[in-house]
Amino acid sequence: MSNEYIEPTKFDEVAYEDNSILIKKICLWEKCELWEDWEDRETNLLKVLLPVGKYFNVDCIGTYALPDGTRATELEFSYIGDFHEGLAKIAVKDKGYGFIDDNTILPIEYKSISISRKDDLIIARNDKGSTLYRIIRKG
Repeated sequence: MSNEYIEPTKFDEVAYEDNSILIKKICLWEKCELWEDWEDRETNLLKVLLPVGKYFNVDCIGTYALPDGTRATELEFSYIGDFHEGLAKIAVKDKGYGFIDDNTILPIEYKSISISRKDDLIIARNDKGSTLYRIIRKG
């Protein structure tokens, strides 16, 4: 999607240290914006808005990073939503919507997706019809 594949520059540098704290610089995503999802702390993923397109999830190009700063996936998304119950809605331009969690991506084949937060249901629609998913948490 973007003109170039962007990887962060890795560091292992002490940025600040005193008797009670050590802060280390671990990476730089040049010309990108990193965002933590404040709504759902269950996931370890950070949003990365790449330096093309518009922001605030409108015509953006984004991906996800792990807490160590590395890319979580090589895929780039035209929409990256907020996490709820460990899932975030994503879209790939001209392919459709899907979901991502810490480990996997649900199929990117739907024209629209909505989440019923009350009932932990996902309603996904495409030309074949509507598919209903139930979110079941193990453990």
